[in-house]
Amino acid sequence: RVRAVAVDPEDGDLYAVGMTRFFRSTDQGRTWTVRAQGLALGEPAVEAGGDLLSIVPGEPDTLFLARNKSLLRSPDGGATWQSMDFHPRTAIAALLVDPNNGQSLFVGTVEEETNVVDEPVPGGLFHSADGGQTWSEIIKPEEAPYPGSRPPFSYGVVGLAATPGSPATFFATAGFLLFRSTDNGVTWQSVAPAPPPGVGYILSVAVVPGSPDTVFS
Repeated sequence: RVRAVAVDPEDGDLYAVGMTRFFRSTDQGRTWTVRAQGLALGEPAVEAGGDLLSIVPGEPDTLFLARNKSLLRSPDGGATWQSMDFHPRTAIAALLVDPNNGQSLFVGTVEEETNVVDEPVPGGLFHSADGGQTWSEIIKPEEAPYPGSRPPFSYGVVGLAATPGSPATFFATAGFLLFRSTDNGVTWQSVAPAPPPGVGYILSVAVVPGSPDTVFS
């Protein structure tokens, strides 16, 4: 079972991760080699979800892989992996490497229901400035999607994207809102919601390559 696929934008190499093995193709997917076998990924992957695989811009041999509450890093194109010291409250739903800085990582986690009514385990947005060695939670924005509701990031950050530039522009989806940051993720402001209020949650966001002003959500 293939859990995630990623492509190196510089040389076109393809990467794919299964339940316990990691693969690479250097010929557009015609043939594949096993880069890692018996891959230790912590908790078993959930049936309904997939893994998250990200290549560090400018460092094609450095990859990050997220599965449930586990985050791993490979410095050699997937041949070996190290578990990062990152222990979120809930499962990881979004993973983003700063296109200008391979040491800057953003991770979004989901909200999880509990047996206590109206007391779920909150999701959130987390940032590492040192390649995943240490982490801090981004608490803001504090504005709520509607009166009386919780801070929006606590509803779970399930989508992340970035546009190139200096600095990059970051996007995050949380609850009913889409957020944007233009200062390396320090502060976030909500932008026009899509879909309109009342239609549903925003689950993903993507920037069109070569057209950084065009965003789909």
